[in-house]
Amino acid sequence: MTTPTDVKLVQGTVQGSILPQRQRELGQSVCVLSGACVQGSIFGRRIELNAPCEVELAIFATEEIVVSGRGTVRVHSSMGAGDHILMESDETSLIVMGDVTARRVRLQHAFIAGGVSGDECWLDSSTVLGLVVGSDLLTVSNTLCLSLAGGNVTVGRGTQLLIPAFQATHQLHKAK
Repeated sequence: MTTPTDVKLVQGTVQGSILPQRQRELGQSVCVLSGACVQGSIFGRRIELNAPCEVELAIFATEEIVVSGRGTVRVHSSMGAGDHILMESDETSLIVMGDVTARRVRLQHAFIAGGVSGDECWLDSSTVLGLVVGSDLLTVSNTLCLSLAGGNVTVGRGTQLLIPAFQATHQLHKAK
C-alpha cells in the first residue's frame, strides 16, 4: 500500500494541470492555496480550494472538494466529486462556469453557469443557470435557478425558478 502524495500550491501561477502521473499518485490530495492560479485541470482524492484562487479547467476528486477562505474561487469549467462538494465559510463565494456534481453538494454564495446534481443538495444565496437535481434531498433558499427536480424538496424564502414547474418525486415542503 502506498501513501498519498500531497501537492500544495503557493501563490502564483501553475502552468499546466495537476494530474496523477503514476499509479501511486492516484490517492494524492491537492491543496490550492490563496492567490494561486492553476492553468489546467486538477484531479485528486481530496481537493481543497482556499479563496481567492482560480482553476482554468475542470476539477475532479474521487472523494471530496472543500472550498474555504475569504474571497472568490473561480473555476472555468465543471467540478465533480465522488462524495461531496462543500463550502465551509460564509466569507467565500464560488463561480463555476460548468456543472457541479457530487453525492452531496452544499453551496452558498455561488454562481453556477451549468446545473447542480447529487443525491443530497443544499443551496443558499446562489444563482444556478441550469437545473438543480437532488435525487434524495433538495433544500434551496434565497436562490435563483432554472428549475428544480428531486426527492424530498424544501423551497425556502427568496427562491425564484425561471421555469416554475418542477418535479418533486417525494414531498415538497415550503419553508416558513
